[in-house]
Order: sequence, then structure tokens, then C-alpha cells
Amino acid sequence: MPVSAGARDRAPPLGGPPAPVVRQRRGASHRAPAAVSDKIGFEHSTPLTETAIAVLPAQQRRAQTIGDAWVFPSDENPSDPRPRIMFAKWWYQAETLRKLGRVKGRGYHSLRRQFATEMKDTPLKDLAYLGGWKDAGTLLTCYQQPDEGTQRRALDARRTLKASGLKGPHLTPGTDT
Repeated sequence: MPVSAGARDRAPPLGGPPAPVVRQRRGASHRAPAAVSDKIGFEHSTPLTETAIAVLPAQQRRAQTIGDAWVFPSDENPSDPRPRIMFAKWWYQAETLRKLGRVKGRGYHSLRRQFATEMKDTPLKDLAYLGGWKDAGTLLTCYQQPDEGTQRRALDARRTLKASGLKGPHLTPGTDT
């Protein structure tokens, strides 16, 4: 789910018929048409992938909930989301079970970095909105990662500036087709 929606640290609650948007609140993703403010005061609605929409009703049946309910509710109060520390604990347990070893920087935020990098061809404003980044600068400096494939595609699409305007794409030796 975090990769599908680019959402912050909690999975969305369930409720009602599948909706194509998810709203963010304190880092949580809500399937609902209305937008609310998240932990950084950014009010927005985020579309879900078809896969995410398809998975949510099964989770609702498994949790035996009717109406709005968290996918991962708090043990203390099911109307609240599970504390984010539990997700970090589960991540650590998964690493231990798979004998992966701890790697600095690998955790749920690595999924947000993956999402931002995989979606880097999306217009910046739309990508920032999808991932819940209020400021595109945060997305660029902390989440998107450079990769050679994107850089090569950019060079292949480079256009040449002439007095009459841009001409292109510029083809470099060895890449002419």
C-alpha cells in the first residue's frame, strides 16, 4: 500500500464502496472523497491504484468491519490507527526472518523513495501531490534518486537550440537509429 499510493507511514482505513481517492491525515491514508490535513498541514486527496482498491474490500472482510475502519487499527482503540512504531517493529522482524541484516536507510521511507523515483517522469506538481509532499523541494532533495536509465533517456531526447528555436531530438554518435 505505501508504494501504491506513495502514502506516508500508515495504511488506509476501509469503509463504504471502493473510492478512487484516498485522503491523508497525520500520515494516514483514508479512502474517502473529502480531503483533510495531514501531519504537515497539507490538505489533499490522493488517487489509489486499481490494485489497492481491489485489495481493500478483502481486508475489510478479514477484519470483520462495517463502515470506516483502519486496515491496521490500534490494539488499544480500533477507531485509531496502529502507532507507526509498530510498522518499524514489523519491518525489523521481516528483515530478521529473511536474514537480510539491518541497512541504514532501509525501512518504510525507502518505499517512499522508491515511489518517488519510479514516478519521476510524472510532472513534479502531480508527483508531489500524489505522495503527499507539500513542498516539491523535499521530494527532490530527500526522495527522488538519480538513475542512469532516466539520464540516458533525457540525453536521447535532448534537443538542439538554434536561432530559430529548439530542434530535436539531438542524436549523439552511437545512438542514431
